[in-house]
Amino acid sequence: IGTGPYVFHQNFGRPRLLLCWEIDPDCHVVTKRHLPYAKQRGDFTNDDPLAVAQAIQQADYQHDCQILILAAPPCPDFSKIKGDRALGRHGTEGKKYDLFCDFLQSLEKNLKGYQAHILIENVVLHNKGDITHFNERLQAQAIVGDAADFGIINRPRLWWTRIPWDQLQHNPPCHIPIVWAKHPYLRRIVTCHQQDDVQHIETGGLTWHPDII
Repeated sequence: IGTGPYVFHQNFGRPRLLLCWEIDPDCHVVTKRHLPYAKQRGDFTNDDPLAVAQAIQQADYQHDCQILILAAPPCPDFSKIKGDRALGRHGTEGKKYDLFCDFLQSLEKNLKGYQAHILIENVVLHNKGDITHFNERLQAQAIVGDAADFGIINRPRLWWTRIPWDQLQHNPPCHIPIVWAKHPYLRRIVTCHQQDDVQHIETGGLTWHPDII
């Protein structure tokens, strides 16, 4: 919760404006502790994209900012764990992904002239047709990233961005070559070239289970 903005702050400093949509009170506590300047707007389905656009324009009156949109729509209806019971975008929770796409489309319509970047995360959707559907809705391309590259836990996830992957051969900040791994039907990016050492991870006084080590 709040991980994206936290990582951004660690690398680039405090953003001009941070808007968050969250309805879980415990999540509010976590975000407030690490990002006290975040402005919580509650349930996005009850928010108005025009009002959000106006808040952005008011904070960026000189019109010199870029917009970063991070989202992780609910995943239960997309999970392979449910097998044939996974209703995808037609499920009660899955429908919220399309609602988010509606919200994003309206927001961008009201922010003409701004450059918006997106990073959307979800499980590897059980229904391949849903992947194509959201590629089109987001005008983005889903790729697979897996925390297994870091050596501790296997956690494959889809990531939607508007990065033109076919035009890039190197990671711009450090000019490290982009490496792709095999996947049955998607592109899987290698996110780490050197695995983490569990002994060097700060655990706050706790210890790793011997099986992990």
